[in-house]
Amino acid sequence: MSARCEIGEAGCARALCAESLSFARPLDLYAEELDAHTGAHLGNFPQAFTHLALINAVQHVIKLEEQHAM
Repeated sequence: MSARCEIGEAGCARALCAESLSFARPLDLYAEELDAHTGAHLGNFPQAFTHLALINAVQHVIKLEEQHAM
């Protein structure tokens, strides 16, 4: 998502963000990684690095959308 923001693809970044958020477990937690085909949570759970990366990516999407709104 962050990389898509960096190259100006706001729509794609937003769609990836929404898709990523849809994989959250009931307590909005994520495992270390997700199976690309099934969305199953794999590895350690919960994983702080995954949450930090997601928060960072969402911040990039918000910032890019704010810039386009001006």
